[in-house]
Amino acid sequence: MNGDREIQVSPELGAVVVVSGKEQIRRGGRQKPASPGNIGDLMTVGLFMIAMAVLMIRFLDCSALLSSKSEVSQLCRQYILRMETCGYLNAGDEAQLLSELEAAGVAEADLTGTTRSPVPFGTVITLRIRGVLGEENAFEEKRTSTAKY
Repeated sequence: MNGDREIQVSPELGAVVVVSGKEQIRRGGRQKPASPGNIGDLMTVGLFMIAMAVLMIRFLDCSALLSSKSEVSQLCRQYILRMETCGYLNAGDEAQLLSELEAAGVAEADLTGTTRSPVPFGTVITLRIRGVLGEENAFEEKRTSTAKY
């Protein structure tokens, strides 16, 4: 006997049995030891879950921003191809481009540096779009080509 505990070897269970008063706790073999639990274990899991939720939300924000930037790049490509056929960005295309940029989530769109007047065949044309995505991320998209009309 060890204090108020008695340790016995049980050959039929294949385990060590600790007898403590009326309660028996079986170790090894078939059952896990009884554990009173610990708030530290629960707190660790809770903090991990909160951290994973924060990371997932941040990932989704970044994915949305990348998607918006990709959409702006596609618009830029589409309009530089239009500019190749007429040699410049005409007023109708400019208004349509600005409205499509606004629909894509671009704020403060600026087309400074864009070729807006007709140029001769073979001359370099430029489409430069500057703006803000996601209320805080400034960007600039620039495409150049040659007039091919």
